[in-house]
Amino acid sequence: MSIDDIEKRIDEALEKGNYEILLELLEERRKLLETLPKEALNRILIRDKERLEKLEKRKSDLFIELTKTLEAKTSLQKHIWLKGDTIGKG
Repeated sequence: MSIDDIEKRIDEALEKGNYEILLELLEERRKLLETLPKEALNRILIRDKERLEKLEKRKSDLFIELTKTLEAKTSLQKHIWLKGDTIGKG
């Protein structure tokens, strides 16, 4: 597989959130890096910085989602603890 194909597949894996494939592709790319000219390495570096920004955004979004999920869980548990002892007592 050419470096261009790998780069394209890296972007696709990132967009789809397929991090297992992403890691495999990054490893495959790492093996080719030593053979690439400096110009190609610079292009990859620029693209990787953009990819890192996307991953940071995704991480932030997941953190917000996790926080909301934990708040909902806490609220439900609190409700159960406060009202659970009255259920079935009509």
